[in-house]
Amino acid sequence: MKFAVLFACVAFAVPAIAQQATPTPAADAKPEKKICRMVESTGSIMGKRECHTKEEWRQIADANADRAGRALDNRARMGGNGGMSGN
Repeated sequence: MKFAVLFACVAFAVPAIAQQATPTPAADAKPEKKICRMVESTGSIMGKRECHTKEEWRQIADANADRAGRALDNRARMGGNGGMSGN
């Protein structure tokens, strides 16, 4: 019987300790500021406004640079002119 009581106490104490050990984000932390920019839209003379955080804009720029690098690599592999004849 004593073992059952001890086991019950431990069973209820462990989740309480585990919850206290996990760090929680600060309640007063401000969300990151959004930065809005006009971006070109294919097929339109009007730009489109996009808003992202500084980190998101960095990720977008990195992805665009990666795509541009791969496009140039593919062009070089195709003979320097994108596979089109020089006629």
